[in-house]
Amino acid sequence: LHGCGNDAEDFIRLLVDDLGVPQGHIMALFNEGATRSSIINSFKDHLWWNPDIKRGDALLLYYSGHGASAAAPEGWAAERKQIEILCPHDYDPKRDVHGIPDYTLDALIQTLKDYKGDNIIAILDCCHS
Repeated sequence: LHGCGNDAEDFIRLLVDDLGVPQGHIMALFNEGATRSSIINSFKDHLWWNPDIKRGDALLLYYSGHGASAAAPEGWAAERKQIEILCPHDYDPKRDVHGIPDYTLDALIQTLKDYKGDNIIAILDCCHS
């Protein structure tokens, strides 16, 4: 997608210029930096374990990119045979590089809620969001 980076940059400008969010409070991953592991690790390093984020602080998660549906892995308790996934930059089902399933995203956000409270907004600008 060609507009994802532009959308994210525009969103960052809105946060910084219009809403006064300090640039240092923003974690942004673009293109090659937006791999599956870096997205998941950013939850841990930038959000869960960040001492500057206090319980109850407003947290905003923004994803602009590809989303898809995929066959539910064997043994998953999916109501349907399909799950929804975010497709990070390195997603490649032919190389066994997985997307981020809705179940995984839910677990990441639930853990964030446990650490920092439930003042969380998630915006997913993708298909199958």
